[in-house]
Parts: sequence; C-alpha cells; structure tokens
Amino acid sequence: FFKRTVQNKRKYRCNGNGSCIIDKSQRNRCQYCRFRKCLMKGMVIAAVRYDRTPGGRTPANVMQLYKVSLLYFFLFFVEL
Repeated sequence: FFKRTVQNKRKYRCNGNGSCIIDKSQRNRCQYCRFRKCLMKGMVIAAVRYDRTPGGRTPANVMQLYKVSLLYFFLFFVEL
C-alpha cells in the first residue's frame, strides 16, 4: 500500500475528521488515515525505490539511477 501510494503519487482525502481507526479489520476504510499512520510509524517516502516499478528496470530507469548516483557521489564525496 505504502509503496504503491508513493510510486503512483496518489493523493487521498479523509471523509471523516482525519482520525479514523486503522487496524487489521478496518484498514481499508480510509486510505488517507492509513497512509498518515504509515508516516507516523516511521515509514520514509524517500526510501521507496522507483526502479522497482512494474515492468522491471528499463534502460532509461537504469541510466537515470546511474546519473543520480553519480551526481550524489560528486556532491557529497568529492572535494572541490
């Protein structure tokens, strides 16, 4: 649920007051409150891997990941 929400950039809205009960038996009633609970429990949006979307790794995805990794390396590990 969390991974699909982040990868597909889904936005949810609570039909209640934003304090729905989220437990195993009622977790599908309010997606907004379920996602908010994921965030409150410590799940991190930035940790979701976009290269693992349906269809697997495409050459374009691999190249984009390489570019981002290279940029990250130069920004944080190479002294200018």
